Amino acid sequence: MQNKNIIAVQNLLRCLDIESLKNPDVIANLVRAFGIVQWPDPAFGEDEKFKNPSADMAGIAQTPNQIAKALVYLSDFEIKTYLEIGIFHGGNFLFVSEYLRRFNPEIQCLGIDPGEFLNNEICEIIEHEDWLTFSKITSDDIAKQKFDLVFIDGDHNDGWAERDYNNIGKFAQICMIHDIIYLACPEVGSFWKTVKNNTAIEFLESSALPAIHGIGLLHGVNTKHNPETVKKQAQTFLHSGDTGDVVYSLPAIKELGGGKIFLDPLWEATLFNENNAKLLIPLLVAQPYIEDVALYNGEAIDYDLNRFRYSGLDLVTMNLSEAYLRTFSLPTDLINKQWLNVGKRKVKSVIFHRSARYHNNSFPWKDLVNRFKNQAVFVGLEEEHEQFVKSFGHIPFYKVCDFLELAEVINGADLFIGNQSLPFAISEALHKKNCLEVCEDCPNCNFKRKDHNIDGMNYERTE
Repeated sequence: MQNKNIIAVQNLLRCLDIESLKNPDVIANLVRAFGIVQWPDPAFGEDEKFKNPSADMAGIAQTPNQIAKALVYLSDFEIKTYLEIGIFHGGNFLFVSEYLRRFNPEIQCLGIDPGEFLNNEICEIIEHEDWLTFSKITSDDIAKQKFDLVFIDGDHNDGWAERDYNNIGKFAQICMIHDIIYLACPEVGSFWKTVKNNTAIEFLESSALPAIHGIGLLHGVNTKHNPETVKKQAQTFLHSGDTGDVVYSLPAIKELGGGKIFLDPLWEATLFNENNAKLLIPLLVAQPYIEDVALYNGEAIDYDLNRFRYSGLDLVTMNLSEAYLRTFSLPTDLINKQWLNVGKRKVKSVIFHRSARYHNNSFPWKDLVNRFKNQAVFVGLEEEHEQFVKSFGHIPFYKVCDFLELAEVINGADLFIGNQSLPFAISEALHKKNCLEVCEDCPNCNFKRKDHNIDGMNYERTE
């Protein structure tokens, strides 16, 4: 990969807490870390040093402070559909889409460009994400379609800025136009003056002389504020583990409005420990309804999630997500919707895991190993892998750095096979096709879903 910073910045956008994501200085620095496109003339002022070393490296063709302040402003609005016209290398499209998704987890993003400029590395990322789409078309091909946000940055000559606006921009909840003050794009600046109205906001900060780029923003009549961003003070939640239980509690946390989670790894009733808590934090803060996560130190708590253990519910047979929902008198059908959102890291088509607890001796592990051994990896602890290989046969081991990466590996696969454990909880939260080794003594992880299987014998090879 030529630009190795892409994945690093992508992961930071998915992991940083909401407070950081609403700090324009943080976002501007992430743009710089991603890399600015290698433009032939020195036009970026103090940001020149952040230009990529070569023109064929994927970069962002924006002034960092301008796009950062625009994005922080946009974080207060509900944006379920995003269109970028003229994505060039694709760097800005990927960056903006990842940022917006933290505040709007169900967003669908479309980038269009009739040219041959899309960087191969960005193209590969787009192709692996079902919420990102690239199409080699112009705004003429999708005229009058409605999007919540449109960013016009296509052809800057021959009347195309006005044409893109009339085709698409004027129908959007919010429309942004790039290069409104750039002397190299006089048509765009002139057009902006004709549409600029009392809803207009301009992002013009530039250290270059003369100033370049500039983003103009116009509001439609029905612009909706994002309710996720208007809370005055985050609600607080306490959870003492285990790690899988935390994942199963997330539908309840989300329905209660989200907020800040405190993890208590010192509670003696579970096997939760500080190391696992720290490995879990990146996955939790990547969720748009989680504002922050910290270790518990006696803070005031709004919702004690450990209450489910004393709720009087049948925790042996009821699936644990349902138990959390019932504890707080919430609708149990919330588990029918995916409640984790992470990227996809394609490692293998099938992911195996088996922990030291919650076994079923009749589960056909050897058959599954023989069927999928050339398509699979094993995730988890090294000692778990060693025991699995001794018992059932060899599957290669894949080591992850934290539970966010674990989730991305599971999300990048076609099938997860495992027992009642954190990796299975993640696969269920992602609504992946999975196969569960059900513990007969404690079958509390069964979900009624067509892609959830418990006999292990209904899957063919995935390649």
